[in-house]
Amino acid sequence: MKTRTILIKFIAALCVISALSCTKKDAASYYASGMEKLKAGKHTEAIDDFTTAINLDPKMVDALNNRGNAKSGAGDFHGAVTDFTRAIAINPEYYKAFNNRGAARNELGDVKGAILDYTRALELNPKYANAFYNRGLARLKTGDTNGAIEDFSTTIRLNPGDADAYNIRGLAFAKLKNYEAAMGDFNAAIQSNSGHGMAYYNRGSLHGKAGRAIEACADMKKAATLGDRQALEFFTSHCK
Repeated sequence: MKTRTILIKFIAALCVISALSCTKKDAASYYASGMEKLKAGKHTEAIDDFTTAINLDPKMVDALNNRGNAKSGAGDFHGAVTDFTRAIAINPEYYKAFNNRGAARNELGDVKGAILDYTRALELNPKYANAFYNRGLARLKTGDTNGAIEDFSTTIRLNPGDADAYNIRGLAFAKLKNYEAAMGDFNAAIQSNSGHGMAYYNRGSLHGKAGRAIEACADMKKAATLGDRQALEFFTSHCK
């Protein structure tokens, strides 16, 4: 009788283990499906898949983080903040969730809260270029132009080919009337990415301010061909 009881308990234990294993596998499958949809820009469908994964495995922090990203993509920044906060509660060292929550808070107008989140992300991972870039953008909003330039410079040091960082640092230099440094950054942005329409527009604007009409029109024409409407308006109005 004892042998039969032990056998029944053993079989029951196997069933429980198997069920848990299947649950985890299902959660992982839904998570993978959600990631594919997120990358394709199908935010609502991605949210549904991540939600199913979370229901199956409530501590799946990556699913919470990426559901937050999907909610941000769908414009639900309050919902995104909630998901990132849940992910951080499960894993307080999840630096990506801090960075992503900062981005959502920034969209909600909570710039100071965003800066705190970016700073925490950088304390956890001092080489996280994306958080430096995002904090630089937030600092620009607060008027801390020098602090923003420091953050963009660190972004460039960590990721030398970041055309966006060169371009936005150029705008920050221009704000401080350091036009030589700004021009150097716009040149670097274009060298890193020859299809960067905003960098052509910004360089063209500097040429225009300096009275270099031929160079300004050439840059505006290039920016217009890359889809920049402001550049097209400038070229139509000021260039032959």
